[in-house]
Amino acid sequence: MERVEKTLAWSAFGLTAAVILLAPWCFGAWEVWWFWPFLVLIFMTTALFGVQLLLKATHHETHTVSRRGGSSSSGAKRRRRRRKVEPRKRRPWRLISLLACLLFLGYAVLRFMQAPVLSDAQRSLCLFVTPFLLGLQIVYGFNGRRRLLLHRMIMFNLLLLGLYGLINHAITGSSLVLWRPGFPQYLHRASGSYFCPDHYAGIMEVAFCMALGVLCSRSSTWRWRIAATLLSGVAVAGVLLSQSRGGGLTLLVVLAAAWGWGVVQYPPRRRWALRGMALALVLVGLFVAHQTQGNYFKRFGSWFGWNRAREQPFAEAVDTVTQSVQHTSRWVMLSGAMRAWTDAPLRGIGPGMHQNMWPHVAASGDGDRATGTWPTRLNNRHYSYEVHNDWAQLLEEYGLIGFCLLLGVVASLGGALIDSTRESAYTHLPDEASPTKTGRYFPLVTGAGLTLLAMAFHSLGDFNLQMPATAWLVAVVIAIGMASATRRATRSPSAYSENDA
Repeated sequence: MERVEKTLAWSAFGLTAAVILLAPWCFGAWEVWWFWPFLVLIFMTTALFGVQLLLKATHHETHTVSRRGGSSSSGAKRRRRRRKVEPRKRRPWRLISLLACLLFLGYAVLRFMQAPVLSDAQRSLCLFVTPFLLGLQIVYGFNGRRRLLLHRMIMFNLLLLGLYGLINHAITGSSLVLWRPGFPQYLHRASGSYFCPDHYAGIMEVAFCMALGVLCSRSSTWRWRIAATLLSGVAVAGVLLSQSRGGGLTLLVVLAAAWGWGVVQYPPRRRWALRGMALALVLVGLFVAHQTQGNYFKRFGSWFGWNRAREQPFAEAVDTVTQSVQHTSRWVMLSGAMRAWTDAPLRGIGPGMHQNMWPHVAASGDGDRATGTWPTRLNNRHYSYEVHNDWAQLLEEYGLIGFCLLLGVVASLGGALIDSTRESAYTHLPDEASPTKTGRYFPLVTGAGLTLLAMAFHSLGDFNLQMPATAWLVAVVIAIGMASATRRATRSPSAYSENDA
């Protein structure tokens, strides 16, 4: 029975790894003909996970009943075996997060059943259900060995994705995305295996967060520090060459978070020395970028109309910046989504309904059909399949109820990761006489916390989590950290120490 359970566990691991590692190489699984095959794999691995849990429960029940009879020696052997498979004690954070996820998914299913366009609602629901299924398997079905192995495989895969984006940009100017022609408007911006450079920047942010988790851990060996330094360098270069404004700002936010609580394992003096060095490097980098005035830096200025505003008086400059922002495509999409949301503020307009409602709300709201007054901004320049703001689209489609429920999920996950990280502030060495779990699993927990922060921030100006491959990747990275943050402490080596398995 144990052999069958082990076979099922490794089969589920293989299918999960196939989804996470291959989906980014298939244009982010954005198109339908890539999206559904990966969904089938996710449902297959979920089925294997369910059978594995059923066999484990049946085996445990049979084993407990048989222990009541038999010889004392066989009973002792069974008791030792029972102790090995006995479930670990969980912190309340795990149960709180699970309940928060189930509450939101229950509401999402209810809204799906009420949606007027089922095909669009189906995809929206799947983008919430499938990451949950992947995370559920990793937290409750994978052991520490498989989680660590998957974490390392993801880091290596992200390194390959980053290098491909850099090499493809150097050779073709990103005119090709894998074997397909890239979008003309994104020429000379690195996009890797994604058609949009902003989405390539999104997965490079995940790579940067995972690398920072290893670099911030005091127990990481020099081999892993070198590997993480290489990955972080490739990730930063990928974001810079993508010229994603949201990606650049997200890197600064992630660095600020790592500056604050990423070095809590170190003694105070070394901690502040590291913080001083990091702050100096960031300031020098920003100064060099300002002095060189490269294309990436100019993109920020053009978005805010800074080139015109800096030569005007303050009042006129504010008006120039305001007008410049309001005429951008992102502002047009955001304002249209908010006008649609006001029609159903509590329940939302329905899952996946943004693109269907967009033609009706894209024009500015100052027109009046009765008086023949045209709106100042017409719907003749942009079409919006996505809002380019995941938070706004969540509010528009699922209403204030869905927004608050998902915010509860993010808060519970973040609370668990931050609470676990704080324990390292009281234990400088991860292998002391009374070790904490965060000391041993600090790279996994910190990388997951930074990833959650990065996606939550970047989602204010883009729709990375509408890309299936990115959503699955983020869910798995956070689930690996969540499982490590909420497990019982044991005396085992660090995940990235000299004694790792």
